[in-house]
Amino acid sequence: NIQITVERANIPVNPLGADPCLGINCFTTSEINVRVTDKNGRSVTGSDDLNVMMDLSTVNHGYLTRLDDPATDDINEFTGRDEDGNIVARMGQATAPIGAGGIAKFFFTSGALPGST
Repeated sequence: NIQITVERANIPVNPLGADPCLGINCFTTSEINVRVTDKNGRSVTGSDDLNVMMDLSTVNHGYLTRLDDPATDDINEFTGRDEDGNIVARMGQATAPIGAGGIAKFFFTSGALPGST
C-alpha cells in the first residue's frame, strides 16, 4: 500500500530557475513523501532494499529530484547538479530509496511555465 503526502500542492512558477531548496523561504520546491506499508499496515523499511519510482505526467512545469546520495561524489541528486555546477539530474522520473518509517522522499521544483503536473 502507498500513501502520498505533498507539502504544498500549489507552488509559484520559477522564472529565474532557482535550484531546489528546503526551508521556510523556499517557495518553488515542494516535498513529496511516499509512505509504503505492507498488507498489515506496517511500514516497509529501508532494510528491505526497496525503492519507489515517481513519474510526472509532464515536465513542462517542473522537475523531480531526491535527497542527495552520499555514495555519489560527482552528482548532488537534490540540486540535480554535478560537481562542476552543470544540471544533470533534474527529471520527469526519479527513484528514491525507502527510508525510516517506510518513506521515500522526492522534491518537485517548479519551472518557468505555469500549469498542472
